[in-house]
Amino acid sequence: METFDAIDPFAAATRAFDRLKGALAGPESAALSHHELEDLVGLQGRELLRLLFQGHLDLREKREREQARQTEQAAVRGADG
Repeated sequence: METFDAIDPFAAATRAFDRLKGALAGPESAALSHHELEDLVGLQGRELLRLLFQGHLDLREKREREQARQTEQAAVRGADG
């Protein structure tokens, strides 16, 4: 399972795409039957989609935290805090 990348939340998805592309372009794929290729794309494609979705959620969480921090800093406070 890929780990979270704080700099690029889509880095894991990019690596998964590159692995899938490499598997399809490699000489080993030429020996696979049509249904074996479909299975490969189905399995690795679902993982790619999962990583894209997780990247989106990670980015959303980062943006929501930043927005909450900005809202908190902009809030008017009395002398008692």
